[in-house]
Amino acid sequence: MRKYARLLLALVLAAALTGCGGGNGPAKVVREFSEAVKKMDYAAMNACLAEEMDLDQEEELEEEADSLMTYLKEKAAGITYEIGETKTEEDTASVTVSYTYTDASEAMGEVMKEYVSQALVLAFSGGSEEEMGQILEDLIEKKIVGAEIGQTTKEVTFQCEKTEDGWKISEMPEEIYDVVSCGILGPIMEMEEALEP
Repeated sequence: MRKYARLLLALVLAAALTGCGGGNGPAKVVREFSEAVKKMDYAAMNACLAEEMDLDQEEELEEEADSLMTYLKEKAAGITYEIGETKTEEDTASVTVSYTYTDASEAMGEVMKEYVSQALVLAFSGGSEEEMGQILEDLIEKKIVGAEIGQTTKEVTFQCEKTEDGWKISEMPEEIYDVVSCGILGPIMEMEEALEP
């Protein structure tokens, strides 16, 4: 299960942290970032950040979670957003964005509960890590990918800074990870924390 939590976290970080041109104003860079999120365009997202992330594992991660990545990309295309208030103070700014996105957090919570009970039985009977991984993939396929999932709206505030290359996002708000991951990362991280010794 930890492998999948790390995989999802890496995918979400990749999806949420890849570049765009600073343009002429903090709202513009946040708009460019939001458009890149909708396309899951890692390079364009990273260009919007003051500090780019290393995304060398992007292709390998996508291959390992093919059906889930297909789902996330499909849902990302349906994200809508509205740029709200921009507050600028010299070389820093905050930009508030209201995102409407698919929220599979409740379904993922159900997946994790079922997974734990099934994985425990399998572990005690000598099941392999691959078999446990297959259980998780099957549950995700049934309860998330193949299910009707509703939408929610979340307000996200981006911190921006003016650099020599123009305005960039200086700090990633945690809430963006829910938007990019359809809310599925939260329940996985909660389960990870609960299982920590």
